[in-house]
Amino acid sequence: MDPFLALLSAILLSVFRGYPVSGRAIPDNWYSLISADVVSATVGRDPRDRFDPDVFEGDLMGFETDEPPSVLRAKTVTTIFTPDSSSRWSNGIIPYTINGTTSKLRNSDRRFIENALQQIQQALGGSCIQFVPRKTEVDFINFIKGFACFSNVGRQGGKQLISVTQDCLQEPGAIQHLVLHALGLFHENARVVRNTFVTINRDNVLPDAINYFNAYVDYGPSAGPYDVESLTHYPFTVFAMNQSGPTILPKKTNSRMGQLDGLSSLDIAKIQTAYGCHQLESSTADPSNPKLLDITPDPPDQPATPASTSQVDRKQLLKHAQFQIRDIDRRQCSSVNTANCRVMPGSKNCKRGFGLITQCEAAADNLEVGQFLTNIGRLNASRGMEFTIKGRRTFSNDDFAPAADVIIILIIADFDGLAMSMLRSLNLPAITHIGLSNCRNVVIGQDDFLFFPRLTMLVLYNSTVARIEQGAYESLPLLQQVAFDGGIPLDGTMTVEQRDYLWLLHCDCQYKWLRKFLDKNRNLITAKQAGEVHAFGGIMSHSATIRQMYAPVDCARKDLIGELTQIPFTVNDPCS
Repeated sequence: MDPFLALLSAILLSVFRGYPVSGRAIPDNWYSLISADVVSATVGRDPRDRFDPDVFEGDLMGFETDEPPSVLRAKTVTTIFTPDSSSRWSNGIIPYTINGTTSKLRNSDRRFIENALQQIQQALGGSCIQFVPRKTEVDFINFIKGFACFSNVGRQGGKQLISVTQDCLQEPGAIQHLVLHALGLFHENARVVRNTFVTINRDNVLPDAINYFNAYVDYGPSAGPYDVESLTHYPFTVFAMNQSGPTILPKKTNSRMGQLDGLSSLDIAKIQTAYGCHQLESSTADPSNPKLLDITPDPPDQPATPASTSQVDRKQLLKHAQFQIRDIDRRQCSSVNTANCRVMPGSKNCKRGFGLITQCEAAADNLEVGQFLTNIGRLNASRGMEFTIKGRRTFSNDDFAPAADVIIILIIADFDGLAMSMLRSLNLPAITHIGLSNCRNVVIGQDDFLFFPRLTMLVLYNSTVARIEQGAYESLPLLQQVAFDGGIPLDGTMTVEQRDYLWLLHCDCQYKWLRKFLDKNRNLITAKQAGEVHAFGGIMSHSATIRQMYAPVDCARKDLIGELTQIPFTVNDPCS
């Protein structure tokens, strides 16, 4: 063994020996099961930098965090090893884009990602899988810089995201792990055969992450043997309560489980087999020495902008935000009010246990809004706030900053011509719910929600949309509830504008993508109980019926409106 690694092993031995392991399945000398070079690569790194507990299994989109094993098995009956699977990319060609304008990916980040892709391509023999810059292809991967590292599993159809953070841009293997998901591989440790090869130490798993250690994926025999050293395998302390102890361990010694050096030989075999090129590719490809892309040098990177810096800060705030619900007496509660902004009766005079329900009327200019939110910040109440702001206006982060860390719900009301891009400057780390009430001609851009990645609710009430760009909702992995038509009357009082709006979303072919998205994610428009979507800081989500989220529309009827008993978002869709 290398002298340095031997010394490191001795140091780690002294550290890990102090970890109390309960349960006979974990041996006292568990640290010896992991290769010293893999352990050395993980020293000083928290797996949560790559695996976010609020995303299923830390980095997979398309699954609820609490889905039971029976549902997981049902969702994974078809894999890329299934004949005629739609999860495989056609002919092994994967178009991609790297979103460097709105998501703050630097030139060096772009080169890093493209080199990681080329390493995969070369490891697989050069032609089995090909990553090509997107031209006009409908199905493609879009790399963005988001709040966490995540990907879908397999081809989804249309644009699909791979989100990265600076933590994922430290090792090519971290990017390649996500790309292997997009190619169709689940976490290796989720395979149904895994218990023969690894041991799960559930006593050390974070309670909210227990569901991330289920075994539910059955690739079948064509996928080959279980691979402890797969690039898609969990590292040994992932989701650990005590980072000095393991959550998952191999049963054989000197394992390289959790390595980030690149695709294992079995990773290569799996992808080549799934994509039908196992016999066509050279077996002599050396993944450890790939030919990198020949990239024309870009101009020197610019210093990080305030937005990208705040994005890093926001990630930390989101992980650790807590509310103590400190006491506020009635006089303090009313003293924050200004002429046109006030704490509303729903706050129960700031009674303990309740969040703050606040509102600024259209007559309040930005100076008054800023003063009111400064007063709120001075309360130091450490409780959540619902903030309604009315009328046409601009939105300044400076105005919102004094209360930014307590605003959980933001409701914008009575704003004609609202463009959601106007909110991009706001840094609201605790926000989970944006509502639009009595707004007209709203424009929602494709990347407008990249800056609010923790949103669980997006609600339009008695509002109309002029345009929603395709893919606008796909950057929100935590989204649980949306509403489009709530509050629109279904009787003779409906305006022509409202009728046209209903036809646009429910029947116009340009929004077929939205109907397909909602059909695929039915949970977004199902009835909700109070507090089901979010409940913290003294603020909880309201209950919602289906009618409060959308009005079922029958496109074949002259009056457009279907019966309320009809559950589908659209009936008789002319674009099907």
